[in-house]
Amino acid sequence: MALTAKQEQFCKGIALGKLNQSKAWAAAYDASGMTPKSVAESASRLAADPKVEARIKVLAEGATAAAVKKAGLTLADCIEEAGDML
Repeated sequence: MALTAKQEQFCKGIALGKLNQSKAWAAAYDASGMTPKSVAESASRLAADPKVEARIKVLAEGATAAAVKKAGLTLADCIEEAGDML
C-alpha cells in the first residue's frame, strides 16, 4: 500500500532536513487544538511505521546524492576529505 499524501509530506519534511518530526507532522496534518506532547506522540508513531521509515531513508539518500552532485564532488573527493578528518 502506498503512502498517503500527508505521510509523503511528513517524510519529505524530515528527509530533506528541514523539519523535526513534530514540525513535519504539524505541517502535514491538522495540529490545531493539539498539545505539543500530542503532536510529538503522533509524529513518533508515524515515524515508527516501517513504510514511513523506508520512505524517509530513500528520500534522505536521494537528497544526499543530489547535494553531492550539485557540489561537484566525486566519491574519491569524499573519501579523500574523510581521510583528512581522521
